Parts: sequence; C-alpha cells; structure tokens
Amino acid sequence: MAQIFERKGWLKKNNLKILHRLNKLQLNWIISRHFKPFDKKDLIIKNFVYLLRLANLNEQDYFDSIMLIKLLLIYYHLQHVKNSKVQAQGEQILKVLQDLGQKVINNKFEFNWEAKIFEQNNLNDKTERYYNFHQLYSIIAQIYVQPFLQQENYQLFYNYGYLVTFLINLTVMKKIFKDYENVDLYKIKLNVIWEYQYAIAKITPLYFNQFIQRNNYFLKKY
Repeated sequence: MAQIFERKGWLKKNNLKILHRLNKLQLNWIISRHFKPFDKKDLIIKNFVYLLRLANLNEQDYFDSIMLIKLLLIYYHLQHVKNSKVQAQGEQILKVLQDLGQKVINNKFEFNWEAKIFEQNNLNDKTERYYNFHQLYSIIAQIYVQPFLQQENYQLFYNYGYLVTFLINLTVMKKIFKDYENVDLYKIKLNVIWEYQYAIAKITPLYFNQFIQRNNYFLKKY
C-alpha cells in the first residue's frame, strides 16, 4: 500500500522536470506557479497516479498525460488566474493542449455524467453557473482511461476520472463564489460523491477505503 499512496505531491516531487517540459513547450515558467489554484492538493493527479501504481504501471511513462491534465485546468479557469503573463499565453497553452491531446488520447470514450446528474436535480438559477464543464471533465476522464482500455471494466476508469474532477471543480467553484448555503448544489455534490465512490469500489474493492479516506482528507483543504 505504501507504494501506491503517498502524502507528498507528485508535482512537487517532479518540479524540475515540469519546468524543463514547460520550457520545451514554449510556455513561461510562471505557469508552474498557477498549477495549484484549482487543484491545489493535486488530487486529480494523485488519483491518476494511484490508479497507475495499482496496475503496476510507471507514472513517469505518463508524464505527458499528467502535464495535459494540469494545463487543462489552467486553461479552463484562465479567467480566474490573475496574472497577465499567464493570460498572455492563452493561445500557446491551447496549442500545447491540442498537440498533447493528440499524443495522449488515442481512443475516445465518452459519457456525459454532468448532464445526467444535473438532469436528476433540475438545473436552475442557483446551479447553472456550475454547469457546462463537461468538456473539461470528459477530456480528463479520457486521459484517465487510456492506460486501461484493454481491461473489461475500462469505462469505470473514465467514470472515476470524470467524477473526481467534477467533485473537485464543484468544491473549488463553490468557494470562489462563496456559495456556502446552496442546498441545490449540495444535492448535486451528493450525487457526484455516490457515483464516484461506486466507480472506485468496482475498480478496487481492496483499496476502496484508502482512496476515499485520502480524497476526503485532501478535499477538506480546498
């Protein structure tokens, strides 16, 4: 279990390699400082790395996948990053995303969990600003599923990546909007939590508790 889970962030351990890769991609190093605003505990990457280790895969072989996840988060929330140097690189970030996406995502699998869950809870004026992030969730989920496409239950890895990202984004956006008494949003989050827990329970009943405990621990820090 110690080989699967760890406290130290993946990005922190690989900081020099990330800076070198950013330079190679013609992106300013300042972007590395903004890797954390929307996943400040690297939870999306932690879960991806945990799944790779669970399958005895080397996360270093998926470095481009991890870079793609982080740059996606930066790009989709660019309007909230209050740094002119980052803002100015929007077009280059998009180009890198397109290039890395073609390299990383070889087979596409898609399901719109966002639409399904919001439909169950009736989209309204209290929740509509949390809607329309499906493309972000889906691309990250497609990154999650690529190493596991040969497995019969590969769709569970897509679901898990999608729902973890969905949950983190709702948590972070709620804090940005200071929307602490939104009952409708709370109901949506409960649905997301149930579905993501179901996915990881199916992927690994043995380590289910460890995944949930670690996610809960870090989610409290958002």
